[in-house]
Amino acid sequence: MLIDATGDADLAHFLGLPEYTRAYLQPPSACFRLRGDLAGVDLNRLIAEHGDEVGLPQDWGWYGAIPGYTDITFHADTHLRGTDATSGRSLSDAETEGRRHMDAILTLLKKYAPGDWRLMQACAAVGIRESRHIRARHTVTQDELLSGIVPPDAVVRGTYPVDVHHDHDAGITFRYLDGTQNVVADRAHPGVVSRWRESTDSPTSYAAPLGAIVQETYGNFICAGRMLDADEGAYGALRVMVNLNQYGEAAGVAAALALSEDCAIGQVSAERVRGSLKNGGSAL
Repeated sequence: MLIDATGDADLAHFLGLPEYTRAYLQPPSACFRLRGDLAGVDLNRLIAEHGDEVGLPQDWGWYGAIPGYTDITFHADTHLRGTDATSGRSLSDAETEGRRHMDAILTLLKKYAPGDWRLMQACAAVGIRESRHIRARHTVTQDELLSGIVPPDAVVRGTYPVDVHHDHDAGITFRYLDGTQNVVADRAHPGVVSRWRESTDSPTSYAAPLGAIVQETYGNFICAGRMLDADEGAYGALRVMVNLNQYGEAAGVAAALALSEDCAIGQVSAERVRGSLKNGGSAL
């Protein structure tokens, strides 16, 4: 059994399986941990007003507290637009530029917010949000996902909103189960809240199908990870770690059942996969 967990669908690509890459990919970020007291410091405003001085992009970014610490924060303050995660050269350039961003943020803090600022930890690699996708048995859509429809082969249960980091401009779009959305243009302006659907139904969770990672060409092949088949909106919700953890477990269970039943992965009963996942504690 072959489980493609490369993230970039490398194995699927080398096998010549149907694939696609969107015109606009959600760009990666170089995350890091910062030591220093940010109380009273508006880092987003600081970057918006003075980021040009150190060559920081004027895009949307975020940071937050780390449980158990009072002076160490987690940061994903910038994006690395135009990165092709399937290209070694492009990825290397992103690694270099991401670390330059970290240094630039430290420079700004030391100049405009005096304090004991230190880079505590840099990411081992930039965080890739999107690259190749496989053409699977089912393409998950935003409308079906956020409507709360539960497919018969559901193997993922989630609540994380649609979260699309823009590559073509400086913004980000959030869409929620209650039908509202928040579109943030950049770090210098508040988001614009509106409704993305007319229905006032508010499901409390969504479910995603096994079919988004199953293909029909090879009976001993399945994908696990962000190469899943989904439109831009649905992918914005499913790409996060809590959901991909579930897809990874489902891929492993489907492969194991195919081995034990001596059949192709595509022939494994979805109900058998769901039953095994439930027995393992999955909340489906």
